[in-house]
Amino acid sequence: MPKRRNYNPNSYTKKTSTFTLNNPSKPHYTFIGWTGSNGDVPSLTVTLPEEELGDKSYTANYEINKYQLEIDPKGGTYIGDLLLEEDYGTVVIINEPTKTGYNFDGWYTEEENGEKVESTYKPSENKTLYARWSIKNNSYTITLNP
Repeated sequence: MPKRRNYNPNSYTKKTSTFTLNNPSKPHYTFIGWTGSNGDVPSLTVTLPEEELGDKSYTANYEINKYQLEIDPKGGTYIGDLLLEEDYGTVVIINEPTKTGYNFDGWYTEEENGEKVESTYKPSENKTLYARWSIKNNSYTITLNP
């Protein structure tokens, strides 16, 4: 069964029973209150009592969510902050780490398996990114002097 939404009325009369506005939601934002006919300071609760008179206007106010992004270079050297807190939608540039004797294979959402992510990343939830490494296949020359 689909989830029923709690809609707010768009009109009322003197005989309308007391009601409280339902607070809205918006992905990646936090509702901080209503402004308008109740003033300029956001209020989480707006109740219109029975026998209220006059037109009313309310605006929903939101703050953008912040998400933590943790960088785990898995033994490599990373230049930059290992813990960031960024607004939703902010583009974060993730530097490439180094590790002697290894090739950097990319950033992943899990230590094992997980999805590979680009070096520019937009956090939409709290997340840890893990470096993946592969051993370099260096070949060296041996010179013998008999």
